[in-house]
Amino acid sequence: MKQHEVKTCAPKCRSHGHALDLISLLTKTNDVHILLSALLQCWNCHKIQDKFGRNLLHMAACCGRRVVLEWLTDMKKAELNLKTSENGWTPMHCASFYGNIDCLVSLIKRGANLNKNDCDHLTAMEALSLDKWSFLPYQADLNVKTKALQFLILHIFLATPLKD
Repeated sequence: MKQHEVKTCAPKCRSHGHALDLISLLTKTNDVHILLSALLQCWNCHKIQDKFGRNLLHMAACCGRRVVLEWLTDMKKAELNLKTSENGWTPMHCASFYGNIDCLVSLIKRGANLNKNDCDHLTAMEALSLDKWSFLPYQADLNVKTKALQFLILHIFLATPLKD
């Protein structure tokens, strides 16, 4: 089997092996053509999950792979608000935590829920406060930071033309 080749499967595939192979490929290559050709080899690439409940949409949001994220949502109709079993994060939480604003805007345009809570009762906007340096005193009001980011995302959303 070649380096970026994935075995073809059946229409009811739920293989954790396929999930791990595709997630591994998604995190290791920047070549969109290789990624999409590998995704086409699995019938249910948008549904398969690893043992933590993460699917390819979560990982695309984490890694900032906007083209793959859009392909999964537009072509495969991947579920936008699916929570992981590990921490209850949606793809919105993943994109906001890792600072992938282009993925965040893309998810918002496709109808992802901004108010979905994770296991710690945090929304995707509040997940931004989780990624801060521990040695800096944190005195900012979370609501002020969240509202500023929501304003920024709304501004980007309104300034970007919608696709037909």
